[in-house]
Amino acid sequence: MEVPEKYRGWLKRARTGSRPLSAIRAKCLECVCWQESEVKRCHLTDCPLWLYRFGHRPGQELLERVRPTLESSHRHSEILPQAQTEKNLLSGVL
Repeated sequence: MEVPEKYRGWLKRARTGSRPLSAIRAKCLECVCWQESEVKRCHLTDCPLWLYRFGHRPGQELLERVRPTLESSHRHSEILPQAQTEKNLLSGVL
């Protein structure tokens, strides 16, 4: 998909490395096919870019509000690979 004219500035700044947060914003926009409203609705809280998806650093209030969610999704992401490995081992036996 071609980058819409509206977002080419974000992408240019992202590619030059002059604004790292622009790179994050550009990646998030690309991830949702350049639909700005979808960046806001993103539910992938285990993505390392999620807190920075708006192109700026999150405030302390937001960090405190989402920390429990992030911690639980982090624990969840540690459990799933182990369960998947066990499932693969069992399916090889059966």
